[in-house]
Amino acid sequence: MNRNVLGAYYRAELAHRLTAMGFQLRKHGTSFEIVGVPQDLLIACSTRRVEILAYLNEQGRSGPVAAAVATLKTRQTKAELPPRAELFERWQDFNRDFGFDDVRAIMDPERPKRPGTMQQALDAAIARLAAEESHFTKTDFLAAALQEAPTRGLNALTLLHEAHEFLERSSVVRSVTSSTVVATSPPEAHDLFDLGSHQGHQRFTTREVLEEEQALLQTIESLKDRKGARDPDQLV
Repeated sequence: MNRNVLGAYYRAELAHRLTAMGFQLRKHGTSFEIVGVPQDLLIACSTRRVEILAYLNEQGRSGPVAAAVATLKTRQTKAELPPRAELFERWQDFNRDFGFDDVRAIMDPERPKRPGTMQQALDAAIARLAAEESHFTKTDFLAAALQEAPTRGLNALTLLHEAHEFLERSSVVRSVTSSTVVATSPPEAHDLFDLGSHQGHQRFTTREVLEEEQALLQTIESLKDRKGARDPDQLV
């Protein structure tokens, strides 16, 4: 399984268990934070993120690709970890330095659980991916769906299975020819269209993006047919 999907799965499952224990979570980028943990403690614990942001700022770069490069460039060889009991003691001392010494203060096992739906998570994942790129891979979609799980109280394994089913259902996954959409069933709220394989990865897009690109291509073809019009391919 793709490491991005594995990472998203781990965080989704962790969030599900934390929620069951009575913690309240809030979305933070593609991950989550525990409500009630002091912000200065969160920042102090995010030393890797600080290193990566400093490297990006120094290089004058931004974006996910640059961040991935920065992650590799700033990675240090990990020393041998001490025993778990010693780690827990260190962490507790570190938390106390920030005035956070009783985790029970932010736990409420009786807090009403208001889980979102699987479809809400899938719709949010599609909307976010479509806003970032014109097409995306299957693993992009699976990771994005799992990233929507933490604040919705959804089980990671169930959501992953639902995301797979969503891609495979004939009512949602449709094929595309070079000139038009081939729909095998009535349109859904969020259609995904299979664009085929590119560089070894199956790729998908949404109905909205596909229709916009096809409208643009039709406009270009109509300009070519106009008498005296210059070939758009020759325009700079």
